[in-house]
Amino acid sequence: MTTTADRNTEVLRDLKPPRLWWLFGKLLQIRRGSGNEAGVRTMITEFASEHGGTCRTDAAGNLAIHFPARIGYENCPTTTLQGHLDMVEQRNGDGPFPDTIELLNERNWIKANGTSLGADNGIGLAAALDLATDPAIVHGHLQILCTVDEETGMTGAANLDPVALGLRQGGQGRHLFFAGGAPHRPNVDYRGLAAKVRKPHRATLRVGKDIAGRGGGLARNLQLGHRAHGQRPQRIAAFEDTGVIGI
Repeated sequence: MTTTADRNTEVLRDLKPPRLWWLFGKLLQIRRGSGNEAGVRTMITEFASEHGGTCRTDAAGNLAIHFPARIGYENCPTTTLQGHLDMVEQRNGDGPFPDTIELLNERNWIKANGTSLGADNGIGLAAALDLATDPAIVHGHLQILCTVDEETGMTGAANLDPVALGLRQGGQGRHLFFAGGAPHRPNVDYRGLAAKVRKPHRATLRVGKDIAGRGGGLARNLQLGHRAHGQRPQRIAAFEDTGVIGI
């Protein structure tokens, strides 16, 4: 019997980069409405641990993943990427939200069939994990911060415990925090810094109106990269979205 997950695999099969879309497909199989992030936190923890990441959580349920620097880049400042684990669960008509979101590809627009898609922030989480585990990309110490309950109260960001999460602090550069509609800066001095990359790393998501009344326009180029080891900054991620996306 063909399952929704099987059909989603076919929809995503030829999209690139393949690991990013594979990860996004996995997220679609996990209910992750606000306050119900345990399952997605477990999935991300298992994936990151299998790929050399070290994971820690705090009392609020936030997750921090630490990836060591590539050989030769141990002295580069730390890069911090942040996204949120939860999504808005809405569907057309009555009935419960499905356990697996069903994808459609309509003229190269990836949509959900009658429900919210969860690209906010699923594509951001997938992109961060793809970036961290791509052997073609070199970096200094890299940490991914995954907060909870962004959609209904921002309680994860508000109750962030950097000590419990083992987050590196200090140094020159910048961090990237997008826990809400605008960059959110907790009361702590995070200044992540990217090292050079060997090649551009790009991902594009085109999302139509996944349910009536939702959608809109947003285009963001995520610029990472600073003068590390004498290298010029390079763009290592680009996200184009016509729904809502953040990383």
